[in-house]
Amino acid sequence: MERTSGWLQAVAALLGLACAALLTWWTIVAFVGGQLWPLPIEVEGGLGFGLLWLFVIDPLAVTVLYGISVLVLAPLAGVAAWRDRRR
Repeated sequence: MERTSGWLQAVAALLGLACAALLTWWTIVAFVGGQLWPLPIEVEGGLGFGLLWLFVIDPLAVTVLYGISVLVLAPLAGVAAWRDRRR
């Protein structure tokens, strides 16, 4: 079993928590209305829009944020593997 750097696990956990918090906030805003921070999008809110958001937009957003996290963490994993091989 390969050893994973502790700092890389911490970065991955923090990135995952940040994504979960952002999507939770966006879902709440979809139900009650407001601005989808950090995007300049204003929504009216409501039960119908919130359910649409929950079942259509949230899965798409999870997929996009997962792709972004892979793009961020893959180079970091390469650096961590390179550092571990040099030791």
